[in-house]
Amino acid sequence: MKDNAINVIRQKLGYRNSFNFDPDGIAGGLSLWWNDDLDIQILSSSKNVIDTAIISRNGDCPKRITWVYSTLHRVEKDAFWRNLEQLSGDNSLPWLCAGDFNEILWGFEKSGGHETSLYRPQYLMNFMDKIGLIDLGFQGQSFTWRKNRSERGLVQEQLDRDLINCSWQEAWPNSTVTHCPAVGSDHCPLVIDSSPILKKVNKLFKSEAFWASKHDSKEIVRKNWHEAIARRNWQIDKWCLGLKWCRKGLQKWSKEKFPNNNKCIWELMEALSKLQMDWEVNYPLIEPVKLELAKLWSYEEKFWNQWSWDKLLEDGESNTTFFHHSTIQRRRDNRICKLKLDSGIWVENEVDIRRTIDGHFHGLFTTGGHRELQHVLANIKRVVSLEMNEVLLLPLQDEEIDIATKEIGALKSLGPDGFQGLFYHTYWVLIRNEVRGAVHEFFRGEVALDKFNSTNIALIPKVPNPEVVSHFCPISCCNFSYKIFAKVLANRFKPILEQVITHHQSAFMPNRQIQDNVIIAHEVFHHLKMLKKKKCFEMAMKLDISKAYDRVEWDFLEATMIKMGFDNRWVSLILKCVRSVEFSVIINGSLGKCCAPQ
Repeated sequence: MKDNAINVIRQKLGYRNSFNFDPDGIAGGLSLWWNDDLDIQILSSSKNVIDTAIISRNGDCPKRITWVYSTLHRVEKDAFWRNLEQLSGDNSLPWLCAGDFNEILWGFEKSGGHETSLYRPQYLMNFMDKIGLIDLGFQGQSFTWRKNRSERGLVQEQLDRDLINCSWQEAWPNSTVTHCPAVGSDHCPLVIDSSPILKKVNKLFKSEAFWASKHDSKEIVRKNWHEAIARRNWQIDKWCLGLKWCRKGLQKWSKEKFPNNNKCIWELMEALSKLQMDWEVNYPLIEPVKLELAKLWSYEEKFWNQWSWDKLLEDGESNTTFFHHSTIQRRRDNRICKLKLDSGIWVENEVDIRRTIDGHFHGLFTTGGHRELQHVLANIKRVVSLEMNEVLLLPLQDEEIDIATKEIGALKSLGPDGFQGLFYHTYWVLIRNEVRGAVHEFFRGEVALDKFNSTNIALIPKVPNPEVVSHFCPISCCNFSYKIFAKVLANRFKPILEQVITHHQSAFMPNRQIQDNVIIAHEVFHHLKMLKKKKCFEMAMKLDISKAYDRVEWDFLEATMIKMGFDNRWVSLILKCVRSVEFSVIINGSLGKCCAPQ
């Protein structure tokens, strides 16, 4: 297309400025358009790349964006990717590399046509690994390019994407990419929003890991806990009120003690820079500042380590930047901006997204109604003896409660009350009497667990760039307080577990793992293939039981336990754990209404 034709289209769309790289005959050609609110410097250009430095006149941070249209020809690919790598050599700005790369990262990014060869050069993956770029992901349809080829049918691929470096992720952590419908082209337009308007949500209380290292926090917990427990009689009520008062006390103390960690670090760095201008004179003042800086960096590291959920690195790993980027990446991956309904319609409104997800879980947690169970129960044998029941119902010892509390991870996912295991492990001496007393009350059947058995459901993507609700894995985030009750029961049950469940199980048997099922499945299908040679035919059925636990009817669970021979008192304890739960789904940091399964 000639320059004058391009300029006519540009002006109609309202863009004031442009840069064109002329096509070679009728092939290729690139055109970049922008408005007066941006200052754009063209750093370099070719038939495949326009490299730009961008300064926004609204005071936004300078950035670098490289616009890519990769070559289709195999003989030119090596040179193209080598040149693209060289562009990153002297870059110090936040960098976005966006466009049509004519490459896919994974097999699932292609549908139809010839199967992708495992031996083809991994240009895109090698480029990202070498430069340290992050795929921004996307919202909307999965494939960005489509072609209907008569001999191979419809071929679809994700050829277009947006890659960023760590500096961009720090400057614009909420950046989003949307794949829009393809109109007039075989490629989808990509809309990049570096600063989307996000709904402000009330922050949930979270106990911070670095609080435990401060001596002041112990006094705050001691004071508030003792004042609270004096106002209640039942131990379980004392525990509940004690947590409530400690939450308020710690929030107030933290706000006063740590108003802004990053600001304090910046001020200390400024002070240190001035002091070191005259090192000899200021030496006695420099060391205390450095010690205070080290302490604040330690708090920062613990904060980001706690919320990055990276368990591969142990305590003591000084890598705040890594934890920070892990957290940003996880939050962006988990954000839900669009959702596809069963009808195929996409919804973007927060109210519609919330209604769709809440409706899904309401249906999931609703009973199917009364059903006849006798024909199923008739096949269940009694396996729990009187001696086993005696072991299960022995009087509870304080030591069992202490062991159960210590066995639960210190930094496991937060429940609605905001207290992790680290709180209990650190202040156990101050709170153990009430915790032990409450567990004893529960084990004697005197109290219910309604106060503690509230659960938040976090939605974790099961696939990259999820589209429908079923693409998310619901993770139940229980209160640590509830986990103590459940862990005590689990530890009681553990010695007889192997005698109660079938030996065909894989997940609960010693020295077995659920991953063993993959090997068994391969063996089964290998067996079926070999039968063909013998002219003998059998059939395998694949059943989706991924939601088996969610769909277990409580009356069936109760009837099964009784039929297996469990004492009624033990059955009652289990059902108190199961039936007292209330769920709330977290969507983009916002908590939904409570839903009690029925």
